[in-house]
Amino acid sequence: MRTHLEPTFRPTRPRHDRQAHQSPLLRVILPDVRQVLLLLILLPAFSGTAPMADEVPLPATPDWQGTLERAVGGLAWGDADGDGDLDLAVGCYYANAYPPITEWKNYIYSNVGGTLESLPSWTSADERSTADVRWADLDGDGRPDLIAANGYDNLAPSVIYFNGPGGVATTPGWTAADATWTLGAAAADVDDDGDLDVAFANQGRSLDPYRPVSLFYNTGSTLETSPTWTSADPAISNVVAWGDVDGLGRTARSALFTGDGARRVFHVALLPLEEPVRVSVDGIPVSGFAWERIAGWVSLPSAPPPGAAVVVGYYNSTTPDLAVSRWTGFASGIYHNTGGSLESLPGWTVADEGRSEKGIGWADVDNDGDLDLAIGASSDATRLYANQGTGLDATPVWQAQAAYFGCQDLAWGDVDADGDLDLATVHFGNGHARVYLNEAGTLTDEPCWFYDCSSSATAIAWGDMNGDGRLDLAVGTARQPPMVFLNTLPPAGIAEHSGILALQLILRPQPWRAPGRIGFRLPPGSEGRLSIHDPTGRCVRWLPLGSLRTGSRGIDEIDWNGRDGDGHRLPAGVYLVRLQAADQQVARPLLLVAP
Repeated sequence: MRTHLEPTFRPTRPRHDRQAHQSPLLRVILPDVRQVLLLLILLPAFSGTAPMADEVPLPATPDWQGTLERAVGGLAWGDADGDGDLDLAVGCYYANAYPPITEWKNYIYSNVGGTLESLPSWTSADERSTADVRWADLDGDGRPDLIAANGYDNLAPSVIYFNGPGGVATTPGWTAADATWTLGAAAADVDDDGDLDVAFANQGRSLDPYRPVSLFYNTGSTLETSPTWTSADPAISNVVAWGDVDGLGRTARSALFTGDGARRVFHVALLPLEEPVRVSVDGIPVSGFAWERIAGWVSLPSAPPPGAAVVVGYYNSTTPDLAVSRWTGFASGIYHNTGGSLESLPGWTVADEGRSEKGIGWADVDNDGDLDLAIGASSDATRLYANQGTGLDATPVWQAQAAYFGCQDLAWGDVDADGDLDLATVHFGNGHARVYLNEAGTLTDEPCWFYDCSSSATAIAWGDMNGDGRLDLAVGTARQPPMVFLNTLPPAGIAEHSGILALQLILRPQPWRAPGRIGFRLPPGSEGRLSIHDPTGRCVRWLPLGSLRTGSRGIDEIDWNGRDGDGHRLPAGVYLVRLQAADQQVARPLLLVAP
C-alpha cells in the first residue's frame, strides 16, 4: 500500500546471533554505528512523519472466524457481489485427514456491514480439489471472476466461475482441457492486448509426476481452453507470480470510476497492480487506503459520494515476466517475456535445487522502483532476491531467521502504513503465521508478529474487511475455519489538500560511491530540493531539482560527485539525504565510500 506516510529508518531489535546473519552491507556500516545512531535521532525531524514502533498492528487472536472446518488451499479478497466491500473466497482441497473432512467445495464469505458472515452464502456446485484461488476480470465486464486451480491425483481440471449481474455463478463457465494437477494460478496481460491471460503451475499424478507450466491466452475476453504456450521444462511446480523483472514494460495506468455513496472498493482491469498507487476523489487525493497487487483492488476509508470521479493511478507492465516456485530437484526461476511471448526456458533460476520451494511473490521492498522476489520453502528459510535494475541477484539478500521453516504461502502488504511493503508467511506442519516488517527497505530477520494455528497453515491473504483503509490479514489452515485479524491502526482518512502524492528517494547501490546518481520521484509539476547532511545534521550540499516531469519509468536521476557546496570531497561515512517537494519531505541514510 502506498500512502502519504513515508518510510522511516528504524533499527531492528538487537539479537545475540545477529552477527552470524549480517549481510555484507551491514558489516560495512557497523564501523560507523555512532554516526548511524546520531542520524536516527535526527531523522524524525527530516522525514515529516513520526517514527513507528517495531510492532505489527495486528491482534494476538483473530477477530473473525468462520464455522466450516475445511482444508483451505487458497484465500483471495475481492468484491464478489459488487456492493463495494471485500468478500473472501476460499478454495478447498481434498485432504486425507482424520477425522475425515467430507467436503471440499469452494466458498465465498460475503461481507455484511464490515464483517464476514459466519456461514458462506456462496458455494460452488462442483467439488474439485482446489489448491489456489484468484480474482481477475477475465471477460472484461468490470466484475472480478474467480479462478480455481484444481487437481489432485484425478487431475481435476482448473475452472473459472464468471461474475455477472446476478453475482458469481456457482457452476464453472470455463474449464481447462489439459490434464494436470494444478497448484497455483496468476493472471496478467502477457501480450499487451488489453485482456488478462492466465498462467498455471502444474505437476502430474504420482506415477507421472512432471508437467510444464501452462499459459492460457485471452483473445477478445475469451480464454482458450488448451494452452498455446507451455514451458519446455516439465517439472513439479507449485506457485506462479507475474512481475516485470527488468522494468522495460512498466507503464503508467489510470482507471476512472464513478462513486455511488456506498462503494469503497474498486478493481482495476489490468493486473498486477504496481506501485506507486494513487487515488483521488473529485481531484482530492486520498491520503490513506489499502491495496493489493494480485487482485488489483483499492479499498478507500470512506465511500465517495454519488457521481464523484474516482481515479486510481497505478503502474502495470506490458511485458510481465513469470516467476515459478518448484519442488526439490527443480530450480525455481523466471520465464522472461520478450515482445509479448514467454521464453520456453527460465532465464534466471535460483542456485539451490535442493529446496522444496512453494510460496512466491514480487514486491519493491527497497522502494527503488524495481521488483524484488521472495520465495518460501518447506524445509528452509524464506529468501528475498534483490533486483538491481535489470534482473535479480544470484544470491539472496535476506533470509528469515527462525527455528522451524515450512513456508506454504506468502503475501506482501503495507500493514503498518509506513509506505513500504511487509511480508506475511504461513508454515505447513507447525501452523505458524508470521509477519516480517519492512524497515526502510530491509526486512527484519525475525518475525515481528506471531500466531500459531491449531492446524497446518496453508494460505494467507491481505484484505480490508472492515473498510477502514487498513490491511487486515486472513489465514487459512488444513483444518481450522478461516480466520481474519483486524488491523489496529486508526482508520485512514481523505486529505483536504492536494500535496500528498508520495515522494520516492532512491539510493542505489549501497554503499554509494561517488560520482554517482541519486534517483527520485516527485509529484508532477512540483519543484523539489535535495540536500545532503552530515552526521551532526549540518547541511553540506543543496541540489536544486527544479520543475520536472517523471520519466518513462517514473524515476528521475541527478548526478552528485560526493563533494560539498565548496567543492571539497566529503570523507567516507554515513550521510542523510533529504528530498523536499509539495510540502512533503523524506530522508534516507547514505553510506558514502571512498571513490
